[in-house]
Amino acid sequence: MTNKRVSWIDAAKGIGIILVVYGHVARGVFNAGLYQEQQLKIYHLIDNIIYSFHMPLFFFLSGLFFLRSFNKRGPRLILNKIDTIFYPYLIWSIIYGLMEIALSQYTNGNTSFGDLIGILWLPIIAHFWFLYALLLIFIFNTVIFIFLERYFKSLNIPFIVFCIGLFLFLIKQYLPTDYFFIRAVSYNYIYFSFGILYRSVLDGRHHSISLTLGLLVIFSLFEYLVYYAATLPSGSALIKIIITFSGMLTVIFVCQNIRGTISKFLSLLGMYSMEIYIIHVIFTSGIRIVLQKIFNVVNTDIHLVLGTLLGLIFPILFVKIARSIKLEFLFKPPRIISVDKIESKP
Repeated sequence: MTNKRVSWIDAAKGIGIILVVYGHVARGVFNAGLYQEQQLKIYHLIDNIIYSFHMPLFFFLSGLFFLRSFNKRGPRLILNKIDTIFYPYLIWSIIYGLMEIALSQYTNGNTSFGDLIGILWLPIIAHFWFLYALLLIFIFNTVIFIFLERYFKSLNIPFIVFCIGLFLFLIKQYLPTDYFFIRAVSYNYIYFSFGILYRSVLDGRHHSISLTLGLLVIFSLFEYLVYYAATLPSGSALIKIIITFSGMLTVIFVCQNIRGTISKFLSLLGMYSMEIYIIHVIFTSGIRIVLQKIFNVVNTDIHLVLGTLLGLIFPILFVKIARSIKLEFLFKPPRIISVDKIESKP
């Protein structure tokens, strides 16, 4: 992987962010009580399928670039992630929190000014857990790499960190997961570390359509047995690994084989996936409220299609407008307050 964007990775991010937005739209429709009784089973099935692998996919994709970033920056990688992850997390947590306080009489939110202080150690905005968890994993993994490269440089470090991730995942039920750091790392480090291992072993290799179809069959079969037929336990660590890894790899292999307009469209969404993730809830919630409260639309298909489509388009338009009127500080720290001022190498 060079410094240029990798189209299949952007496409995979595109698929991931579509699933994120759709999942939040669908849950918003469910919480609004718009589903009919006969629709609930399919809603829960789709919800379980999406949430079984879409966020692990993003941890995996983030892990793909760790080695390149660590080799370039070393320990300064932590400072870089404070700029690129913690800064937008902080800014938008404050924005969302202030909005919830201002609109508290119209919503079910109960955020207070005191809660805003807590964002420094615990996310108060539901979907921001991922940003904070990703930051903690980057910090944790950087420390692990510094230690391993100093004392065990002759060993296969990517394989070791994956084994650490697998071990933490298998023992997570015995850990004090009331602490967000422990929960974030033990549940998600396995996917991030697998991205590092994949990058070091399979970098540049594209996989056949037959292998992709085989993984899709495995993924579909286990999803059916766990979430539809309910003949396998959803709480099993082994089954969770099979479902999640087969789902992630299916997306990766599909994106490596698609071309043309679809690939370009998914890659475009992938390039804006961070910004879409941060701000889409504002638009999806607003669209649902307008459709339901103003236009009295109760058709769930209209809510799902419009909510997802506009939840992807509006954030991109917002970012473009923000950049054109010099509001880039909403997503990127001004240089004067940036903690990582290392210059990018040509």
